[in-house]
Amino acid sequence: MATYYVWSGATGTNTGASWVNAFNSTAGAFSAAIAAATIDGDVILVHKTHTEELAIDTTYNFLANVSVFCVDKDNGNTAATMGTSAWIGNSTINRAVILTGTDKKISIYGITFRTAGASSDLFQIGSGSTGPTFLIDTCYLWQGIANTGANLSISGSDGIYAEYHNCTFRFGSTGSNFTFLGNVLIIGGSISSEGVIPNILFETTVGIGTPNVTCIGMDLSAITGTLVGDMANNVTFVFDRCKFGTGVTVFGVQTSNPSRNSAKVFLTDCSSGDLQGVFGYYDALGQVVSDTSVIYGGTIAGVSWRIDTSANVSKGSPFTTPWIDLYHSSTAEITPNLEILRNNSTTAFNNDQVWTEALVKTTSGTNIATIYTNECSVNATPAAQANGTGLSSWTGVGGTAWSGKLSTQNITPAENGYVSMRVCVGLASTTFYVDPQIRT
Repeated sequence: MATYYVWSGATGTNTGASWVNAFNSTAGAFSAAIAAATIDGDVILVHKTHTEELAIDTTYNFLANVSVFCVDKDNGNTAATMGTSAWIGNSTINRAVILTGTDKKISIYGITFRTAGASSDLFQIGSGSTGPTFLIDTCYLWQGIANTGANLSISGSDGIYAEYHNCTFRFGSTGSNFTFLGNVLIIGGSISSEGVIPNILFETTVGIGTPNVTCIGMDLSAITGTLVGDMANNVTFVFDRCKFGTGVTVFGVQTSNPSRNSAKVFLTDCSSGDLQGVFGYYDALGQVVSDTSVIYGGTIAGVSWRIDTSANVSKGSPFTTPWIDLYHSSTAEITPNLEILRNNSTTAFNNDQVWTEALVKTTSGTNIATIYTNECSVNATPAAQANGTGLSSWTGVGGTAWSGKLSTQNITPAENGYVSMRVCVGLASTTFYVDPQIRT
């Protein structure tokens, strides 16, 4: 294993063997270091003031499992960042910047990659079907091209896994966004308010597979348009304990794939302010979001689930909520149920419009769960769902309303474990509330 040095201010032999003899080209030093680092465990140290203005489109092809660190050579090679004062890329002319490496594990810390200009060009992390695994830590990813076709590809093929820690992402056009083909995890970091703010942050990519995109603890407050735009494929997004922009649309209108196999967004404990514990789920058929204005009086959580379905919903293609769990440690007979409220209407939902499904372990000697439902049977006449505990149990009810209950038949668990329930909606363009607490 060896260490290679990169610094545009070096005046030595340009071999990368030391700071004096560091790779020093202002247009190819980083490429030279990557070409030299051919042994797993090799390290590339880049001085924090090093700047490369690329003369051509450049693909950085890592040949081994390599670590790249930005350091301060004048302070004992301690970890540092380039920030906005130094970079690899170009500050005035559009140049493609692509990082890749077949089947390689690549770690990069503190580097700024920058593109600019007015013509569309690539800024891509990873490429190839047998692509690398990236850990991008405390880097500044600056897609500064002022063109709507210039995006920041954070996972450039379906063979890529890219993980970002505490990175800053900056854009140059309102039409730019994140594109992706492989799985992505972003922890911490932010969208820079110093650049141009995209209208839509995550946008679909031609040829996209079914990756997962997870953002944890990320400051997304600069985005006040749409987080997730129209998606053609079944991508799963998770936003966990992130800061949102005021008035942001979490999930845009879905026209490319308005089906049960659409993209999905899970939101946990995200808010634009100091509202804690917010939950949300979105797909092309509807959404579930935490609501504090209309709640069941006896609820433990202090919130309800507001369900809004889209025009894409039908009996054969219902919107289904995430599962609600209750740990149950008895084998006595139970009737799992959920309290619901239909605001501004006194008409009960029929069991072909709204129904419930439950999972219970009813087979002795195994942990297998059996599914139960109160959905209208095939060719049966729809029937009204049962009345709930009454409007007096709810607060925030406006005008007329109906208090209902979704419950299965009596069930006898055979083993200790979780009872799970979800709500299914076959009625398009409707809104109602669910108390997300299973009662038995």
